[in-house]
Amino acid sequence: MSWELIAGVAGAIVLIGNAGAVIYKWIRPAIMVKQTVEELERRTVNDYEALKEMKKAIERSDQVNQLHLNVMLKMLNHMIDGNGKEDMKKTRDDIQNMLAGIEK
Repeated sequence: MSWELIAGVAGAIVLIGNAGAVIYKWIRPAIMVKQTVEELERRTVNDYEALKEMKKAIERSDQVNQLHLNVMLKMLNHMIDGNGKEDMKKTRDDIQNMLAGIEK
């Protein structure tokens, strides 16, 4: 083998290596953006599901708070005028129904 052939092969190897590096540097950002977008989409789906669960919990808490206020109002009215026993029974039934729904 001649030195010219060896130098030519070595030059070709270097040229192919440099071309590969350029292609890698050109394609890598697109691959990284794609991976980032996929990760963000996955997180968004997980966050959306968590937010739905939180919304349900907040709505349930609002219902409980409304029942508490209703109970306090009925008790206050009963303490003032001694009446309202039927309203208090209805409120008791509402609370029992809500508790039955929580236990499911």
